[in-house]
Amino acid sequence: MMKKIIGYSIVCLLLISCVSSRKGELSEFTLVEKIAFPIDEKTYYFSKSISSFVDENTGNEYFSFENSEKGQHEILFYEMGSQQLVKRIEIQEVGPNAIGMFGHRVKDLNHIYITSSGQHAISLVNDKGAIMQSYNYTQSDEGKPLSLVYAVSYCHMPLIIDTSLLYLPQRVFGNEMSGADWLSTPLCAIMDTLSFNIKILPLKYPVLFKQKSPITSSADVGYSFDFDGQNFIYSFMKSDSIIVTSDHIQSRSYISKSRYLNQVKCIPYSGDDIITCQRSMCEQEMYWHFMYDKYRDVYYRFALFACDVDARTDVMELDGVRQEFSVMVLGRDFKVIKEVRFPKDRYLPKMCFIGKKGLYISENNPANPDFDENKLVFSCFR
Repeated sequence: MMKKIIGYSIVCLLLISCVSSRKGELSEFTLVEKIAFPIDEKTYYFSKSISSFVDENTGNEYFSFENSEKGQHEILFYEMGSQQLVKRIEIQEVGPNAIGMFGHRVKDLNHIYITSSGQHAISLVNDKGAIMQSYNYTQSDEGKPLSLVYAVSYCHMPLIIDTSLLYLPQRVFGNEMSGADWLSTPLCAIMDTLSFNIKILPLKYPVLFKQKSPITSSADVGYSFDFDGQNFIYSFMKSDSIIVTSDHIQSRSYISKSRYLNQVKCIPYSGDDIITCQRSMCEQEMYWHFMYDKYRDVYYRFALFACDVDARTDVMELDGVRQEFSVMVLGRDFKVIKEVRFPKDRYLPKMCFIGKKGLYISENNPANPDFDENKLVFSCFR
C-alpha cells in the first residue's frame, strides 16, 4: 500500500512539474492589469494601427484605435483610466480633401498625422478631421522615387518625427532584387517639415538574399523600426541580427536571436497566388515587432513561431492572428535579458502597444475561448 501511495505521489509531482514548466515562463512577466474597451456594432475588433499617447497638458493617457478594417473611416480615442470612448474623429473618405487612411500617429487630440493608402502623402489633421497640412514625398530632391510609408502597429512601424525632421522608411516590396541591388538600396529618407526638402539617407539594406527574385511578399524583406531618442533600430523579419544607427551613416549590428526559432531564412516567392503566398508565410518562423519602451528603457522583439497549417486552415485569417509567439526583452546594450513564450491561441501578437504601465497585448484572438468581439481586450505585462 505504501509503495502505491509513493508511486501515485511521484506521478502527481511529475504532472504538476510539467504544467508548471509550461506556465512558468509567462510568469517571468508580471500581469499588471487586464483592460477592456467597449466597441459598438460599427467597430471591428481588429486594427492595423493602434497606439497610446499622453496629453502633455493634462498628463492623461489615451489609447487610439483606427477603425477602418470594415468600411469605416475613423479614429477612436479611449481614456486609459476609465477605458471609455472620449472622442471619435471621422476622416473624410471622398471629396477634394479625402484621405485614403492607413496608419496614424497622434501628437495630441488636435494634431494627428495620417499616412495614406496608395498615396505618397502624409496629412496632419485636427480634432474635426480637417487637413491642416499635407506632406508629399513622391521623390527626393535629387529626383529619386520613394516608396510608400505607413504608420502602422501591425508590424511596428511608427511615424517618427524628431524636431522638424520626418523619417520615411523605404520598402522594396514590388521590386526585383538581387545581391548587388541591396547594396544600393537605402533604408530611409528624411523630410524637413519646415522647408519640405527631402533627401535619401546613406545607410543601405543588408544583403538579404543573393539570387535575383521579384519581391511579392514583405515577409522576407520587411522590417520593424523604432527610435529610442538616440538610435534608430532596424529589425528584419528574416534575420537574427538588428541594425542600430544614430546618423544613418555608421551602423552597428547586434545578434538578437530567439532561442525558440531554429533558422530564419529568406525564401523568395515568385508566384502571384495570394493564398499560396499567405500559406507559405504562416508556415515560416520569423521576427515581427521591435519596440522601444521609454517607460522602462528596454526593447521588445517578437518572434513568431511556424503555424500548424492544413488544407482546411483559413490562412488569410491565421497570418494576421498567428498561433504561438515569444517576446524577447533587450537592455540598452541590445543584449537579450530574457525571452518569454506565450501560450498558444490566446493572444493576438500583431495588435499590441506600450503604455505607462507596461506592454499591452490583445486577447482578441478568435481561437481564445474568452474571445468577445464586442470588446477590445488587452493584458498588460511588465
